[in-house]
Amino acid sequence: MIVDGSKLEVGAVKEHEICVVGSGIAGMILVHELAQTYKDICMIESGGWSPDHDTQSLYDLNSIGYPIREHYQSRIRYFGGSCNIWAGRSMIYNEIDMKPRAWVDGIGWPICFEELDSYYEKSSIYLNLPAYSTIKPDNWKPKLSDFEITFFQNENFKINVSLFAKSPARFGHKTKYYKTVRDTNTITVYMHSNVVNLKLHENFAGVSHVDVACLNGVRYTIKAKIIVLACGGLENARILMASNKQIPQGIGNQNGLLGRYYMDHPRAVFGRVKLTKNIKLEHALGIPIPRGKMQLGIGLSDKLQEKEGLLNNYLSLEPQYSIGVVGIYHSFVKLMKRLLRKGYSGKRFDFKNEKIADIPEMIYLLTPKELLPHSMYYSYYKCSYFVRKFVSKLNYLSIVSYSEQEANLESRICLSEEQDKLGMPKLILNWQVSDRSFNSSLRLLQLVDAHFKKYNVGYIEEDLTKIKELPYTDASHHIGTTRMSTDPKTGVVDINCKVYGINNLYIAGSSVFPTAGHANPTFTIAAMSLRLANHLKTLRYKNQ
Repeated sequence: MIVDGSKLEVGAVKEHEICVVGSGIAGMILVHELAQTYKDICMIESGGWSPDHDTQSLYDLNSIGYPIREHYQSRIRYFGGSCNIWAGRSMIYNEIDMKPRAWVDGIGWPICFEELDSYYEKSSIYLNLPAYSTIKPDNWKPKLSDFEITFFQNENFKINVSLFAKSPARFGHKTKYYKTVRDTNTITVYMHSNVVNLKLHENFAGVSHVDVACLNGVRYTIKAKIIVLACGGLENARILMASNKQIPQGIGNQNGLLGRYYMDHPRAVFGRVKLTKNIKLEHALGIPIPRGKMQLGIGLSDKLQEKEGLLNNYLSLEPQYSIGVVGIYHSFVKLMKRLLRKGYSGKRFDFKNEKIADIPEMIYLLTPKELLPHSMYYSYYKCSYFVRKFVSKLNYLSIVSYSEQEANLESRICLSEEQDKLGMPKLILNWQVSDRSFNSSLRLLQLVDAHFKKYNVGYIEEDLTKIKELPYTDASHHIGTTRMSTDPKTGVVDINCKVYGINNLYIAGSSVFPTAGHANPTFTIAAMSLRLANHLKTLRYKNQ
């Protein structure tokens, strides 16, 4: 059932069994799983069915740390959330991403990889991904070229797999998820509604109700036995910090950790491999597969990371041809990005003021695997294969470096004195990236260079010592700020993602991740939502 919150009576009070704030991947998966057990669930969504400037402006923040991309909307505030512009790259975390590492600072996940892995396969169905078995690197070994196999044989490397769905999962308007919530009385979605405060009971042990505000001035209240914040790595923490009328430092901040340990994945296009022999790298460059696409990535081995104190960085290789072909390719990338984002950023995508060919690098690091529909990518793949084989030999490979960011107490968000249109404090983002991220990328590039030289097939042309001078960019991966831990002195939520000290308040999404790991977080967000749903279902059974 759909309710326009802006049309409710001022001061209205609505009651439900569970209230989930946010309709993105984390919230939508959670609600659909819980609907199998709970019969009165509500979801609060800030926006409508499509973007609008006033609602989107509620996400405005002030960045004072390591620079993030200017004029780029990495968070989308309408039904379906940021997955509406998600390009579809999916990767799983691995064991070293989650276990404590003495050479970093001993921080790890309070759950093991095997438990998380038990939720990945079902998550792959929600995300429309190819068969889950295709994400396991060892399953590709029999199909690889001789040179691709050498990366598996090198003890300094670890191979990962990125999957791309044939049709990236969408949870927004006119999708099957929208139709489910529209046609059922079990789920109520409040549109155009923004949570501005969590009111605690007098003993501060639980949330009494949620204060909701609409841009047209309507304000109302939702009461629920269980509240789940599923608004993303920034907004989850902002709501907790802004709910400070009863506890001045905010809810869940008794040890000063709320908003801390903010992480992303710094990345950059840097380095070009000059090929001196014609070698087969089909899987490393990416291929279409049933129900999607895949690509192998090259990372630092666990053993080497421990030996040299490195992070879990990896890189991918992208084809590069003659200067003329590169210009056409870059033009294509830029055009497709603008077409895909059209409607999400308003005047920021004004075609008449753009020179489509004017792009020095893939600054948003999107490739045809991410930009093209499956049918078009298949044609692109066949065409590029033909070009490589019969027209123009592949002479160069571009390198895209993906960096893990180590957890840092000083990398954080906090509240500004400036307020948004609803009177909520805006956020100040102070993103801090350590030299370890850059040093790990440099070490990986050195090893890749040595590997190509060892087999006399190529080398990296650039001076690798210049890697620190690169304008790294954020990846729009908002991780941390309400980290999970077994001890309230080291985290904001417990092993079940319940806020410490609050008996009915839970957090879903990447804000609970203790570490950023090497992989983009979408797949793990989905898996953790399934895990939280399983816990809340168990609570229901116990209370019956």
